[in-house]
Amino acid sequence: MNNTIKVKVPKNIDYESLFSKIEVEDPSSKIELIDSVYLILSLVYPKGKYKHRFRKTNGFKPLNSIEMNKLTRNRFSEVKRLLMNPEITSEGSILIQNKSYEPKVVSKTYKLNENLYNNPGEKYVILDSHTSKRYIEHLKMKKEKRKQFEVQYQHITEKFEKSCITIDDDVYNYIWSLQKELINNSNQYYSKNKNIKIQIHMRIGELLSKCNKIKSKKLSTSISERNHRYNSTITNINKELRYYILIDGKETLEVDTKSSQPYVLTTLLTIDFFFNTTSEYSLYKIYPELYNKVLNFDKVLDKNNNKNLDKYKCTSTYDTGSLNYNNNNINHTSNSSLSNLSNRFLDESYMCGTLWNFSEFKTYRNLPYEIGIYDHLSEVFFNKEVSAAEIKRSVMYLLNASNKKMRNNIEVIKKFKSKFPTINSFIEKLNSLKNLPSAFSLLLHRCESHLFLKVGCKELYDTFEDIPFITIHDGIIVSKENAGVVSKSLKTSIENYTKIPVGISFKETINPIDRIKDIGKEEWNEIVNNKFDITELTEKDKYHLKIGANYMNRYMDSEDKKSEYVENLLNDDKIDKFSRKK
Repeated sequence: MNNTIKVKVPKNIDYESLFSKIEVEDPSSKIELIDSVYLILSLVYPKGKYKHRFRKTNGFKPLNSIEMNKLTRNRFSEVKRLLMNPEITSEGSILIQNKSYEPKVVSKTYKLNENLYNNPGEKYVILDSHTSKRYIEHLKMKKEKRKQFEVQYQHITEKFEKSCITIDDDVYNYIWSLQKELINNSNQYYSKNKNIKIQIHMRIGELLSKCNKIKSKKLSTSISERNHRYNSTITNINKELRYYILIDGKETLEVDTKSSQPYVLTTLLTIDFFFNTTSEYSLYKIYPELYNKVLNFDKVLDKNNNKNLDKYKCTSTYDTGSLNYNNNNINHTSNSSLSNLSNRFLDESYMCGTLWNFSEFKTYRNLPYEIGIYDHLSEVFFNKEVSAAEIKRSVMYLLNASNKKMRNNIEVIKKFKSKFPTINSFIEKLNSLKNLPSAFSLLLHRCESHLFLKVGCKELYDTFEDIPFITIHDGIIVSKENAGVVSKSLKTSIENYTKIPVGISFKETINPIDRIKDIGKEEWNEIVNNKFDITELTEKDKYHLKIGANYMNRYMDSEDKKSEYVENLLNDDKIDKFSRKK
């Protein structure tokens, strides 16, 4: 049995010179240290989807020191001293570290120096049996941890696997009609614009590719450990394509939560959500890094404070009526748990014991979520002169945008801020935390997933075993005949859990063919406003281009001509003869 493993490391390093700097007398210790160096370098080697995965951190990857010390037998510091020595090469250190770091919030992050990161070269090395064994155990533990996370959503996965999910052949009539609309627009407005033509082919090719995946049962299900959303081929398809989804050969309907994210925010505005460490629906369980960032009970609360915390709790976790606080029980200048919390989280004026009993909290909790709040806000803020759709777009900015300048220029946000200043401050502070970018957005997604997938869909799965369904974040696709019972089940289970009325709606089902002109204009506007660069096409883009081009030219008499057509599109030396009607 082979007890060793092979890892990929940068080739463009003078390893002989590097390892000559190791001052260890014991040969076996030196070998293990060398293997530890190889192992760490393999972890930051920018292979596969590495650069895409860590694009938001500029290539820096978190390496947990506890895990790295287990892998290297407590040699991680030695490895770093060697690789991060600024004199180790003529170009400086081999490994660089991002200085952003916060215990229990974010690990230290590392990457190869810029030259190696952009041009590492590649070579494989075989690790000795001891290092290999530790690395294999590490991978097993990661796999087991991932398995434990996924098992929480096993009921969703099982429905995807057991439901017969297909797509109606009428979808190709829609795609063909959309292509004609885009080509007509191109002929009307542009001449000899190859970039426009390429983008049209890519868009059509992407639609066809998604349809083909569904037909071939390649649903690509996965759960994101970052936002806890359940993703699949279905969640990534255009809403127009969803119209054609069939389950067990039957027409479907999409059932979803009304005003989902604003509703989720309502469930967070309780002291229990922030202070409780045992409930599954708590900051501590759902987003522990954020809990450590803003609350950090290990430092803030002593045993006495923990014992006295009960007097600050509301009688019902999600009580929409009065919260039973006694303002006289709280010393605003003391070192109580809430005072300490105020200094780390919101302004002290907000975080006194009366915070959770603020009238604006009550007002927000009592918004008409059952019928949907966007029409309500349109009426209250703008006398219905602004559409509910526009209100919804602005509310998404309200909940997710961290750019204060942009927030201050959006009328809906300004109106919301005047009505709910504390809640707005709550959102802004959580979305601008150092080391946890967009923390509030992520918290909302995780809580939404908990309420909809782990509460609502789990109850549906347990109660109606024979009803097939597939999920789309805060929505669920079911056959039309089952939509009524599914809607009722979701509403009952979520309300029983949160004690706050929730609205469940059926998404309007309009055949995309009936509004093909409007869809064509929307798609066309996206294309012409897109900052397109032919030199930045990915392999997936080229794949979609080929599919779309072949679909348009499906009557060409040979595959060679189709291939030549695509090559000409990608070749700057060729003159595109894309005419237009004047």
